[in-house]
Amino acid sequence: MKFSGTLPLKASRQQAIEACHAPENLHLLLPVSGRIQRESETHYILTLTPNLPFFETKLPGTMDVTVVDPGTRYDLVSQAQVWGMGSLRMQAELTFTDAGEACILTYSCHIRSMGVLGKLLKSREDLIRTRVQDGFVRLQKQIAAAGKA
Repeated sequence: MKFSGTLPLKASRQQAIEACHAPENLHLLLPVSGRIQRESETHYILTLTPNLPFFETKLPGTMDVTVVDPGTRYDLVSQAQVWGMGSLRMQAELTFTDAGEACILTYSCHIRSMGVLGKLLKSREDLIRTRVQDGFVRLQKQIAAAGKA
């Protein structure tokens, strides 16, 4: 399952970056239930719980915020994998325009699954896609609200 999108953000560079470092905001981006634990300013540990019938496995993973081009572009990459069952890779890119007073959030998600997990996720593909896309819209709103505060 692959999908992507783009959202404009009317927020300053500082507001957008602070929002993307807050675990409560990052939690909005998880495609399934899970926990985010901050390890450092730019590194997080994920424990994803798919909440699928008869599937109790937790997906361990990481999330990293990387400065690609200081002041202009930042990447947020999450990855989780259970060997023999599947993996998740989600990437978001913040690109700043207008001297850092606005930015564009581009995101992509790739969920690969096999076996029983693949069959369970296939039937929920639209729900997962909607949840991730809604999470990015909620993040957009959180950043906009921070800009008005």
